[in-house]
Amino acid sequence: MREKIFESFSQEDENNDIEIIPTASLTERELVIIKLIALEYSGKKISEKLFISTNTVETHRKNLLKKLKVKGSIGLVKYAIKNNLI
Repeated sequence: MREKIFESFSQEDENNDIEIIPTASLTERELVIIKLIALEYSGKKISEKLFISTNTVETHRKNLLKKLKVKGSIGLVKYAIKNNLI
């Protein structure tokens, strides 16, 4: 299943509406957060791993959604895959 998902991202998709935002526009912390989200870490687990509050994790997640112009975690994961973050 995982390979099918990766394969679907490597193909040209005319209906793909994810805008490519350079990873340089993301902070180091945002890059770490997006990687952990893509690896299916919960907000609580991310906060424990990074020694920050769950509210801070949620703020980073909201900022990522806004910056990357995606609607949810799936959009974040798609962005991470397309930009070889995971």
